[in-house]
Amino acid sequence: MATAAAGPLVETEVIAGESRVLQELDVHDIPLNELRGAIEYALAEFNQITQDDPTQFGAQVIYAKVLRGLREAGRSLGWQGANENGFETVVNSSGTWAITAANGSPGTGDPDGQPSTRAPKGRMSKKAMVKAQQMVFPGMPRPAIFDLNEDLSNDERGIETFFLLMRVSPADGCAYAELSLPLGPIGSRDRDGRVQISIWSKRTILPVIGPGGGVLRWPETSPTEDRGARVDAIEVDVARRRQGRDERFQRSTSADRSNASSDDQDGAS
Repeated sequence: MATAAAGPLVETEVIAGESRVLQELDVHDIPLNELRGAIEYALAEFNQITQDDPTQFGAQVIYAKVLRGLREAGRSLGWQGANENGFETVVNSSGTWAITAANGSPGTGDPDGQPSTRAPKGRMSKKAMVKAQQMVFPGMPRPAIFDLNEDLSNDERGIETFFLLMRVSPADGCAYAELSLPLGPIGSRDRDGRVQISIWSKRTILPVIGPGGGVLRWPETSPTEDRGARVDAIEVDVARRRQGRDERFQRSTSADRSNASSDDQDGAS
């Protein structure tokens, strides 16, 4: 039986370790305190959930409270909330970048992980991916694996958009998070043409937040790696990755309260 051809070689820059992460955030003028505060706020709200709440509520809480926390904390910095066709973000004062929130799959916040968004994303998330592809592949056609099934007009290509991925581990109750730039989807689309984002051009691994708040530890890359930074060369076999991803999602559904089929809003498909 024929197998799917391997995809293109994709390089993901992984930034981990306190000094490297702070340096990276400083380049974009994104204070760690604002990110940490939003994560702690969302975790505190998540911990109020009981068995009487709807199943999807945990994922909705993470998504909504991370965004609210960013907007409230960033107001003094001139950040503003934005909603473009259901795509909720916070935008910095100069309009050079935006941050949206998303529930992350297992692997979120792990330098060695390969996370994806838990919920399929729509047209405005595709817009963010096209922008990232323009930066990674300037002047070059997009590889087939990054085919978003549509081209956006020049006035739709937008600004650099980070995804603040967060998940709460059912094992230790800690919040794991990263600030990542989306590069492309992988696997099948749903009937509405929405896709899960699982390829990233850059992943900035944030500190692990303990169940009661506060920094528990900073994830590090392998001791053999230089300065806590790693570049992953990922050769993607589409069929194999899709099957493995689906199996992991099925196994994690019953144990992870942050999982839901429609947790993150991106209304324009």
